[in-house]
Amino acid sequence: MTIEENPRLKQMVLEVVNNQFKANNPPVTRKTLQRLTKNMMRRQPKK
Repeated sequence: MTIEENPRLKQMVLEVVNNQFKANNPPVTRKTLQRLTKNMMRRQPKK
């Protein structure tokens, strides 16, 4: 079963990441989110 197939699991994972982000603990959480967001922006087709 994948995270997409289990809405409760997905919500729990997102909550954990959100809590880590808010607490900046571990600090790598914020850096990772920034890196992933930057990479996603590069991959989006220009309109």
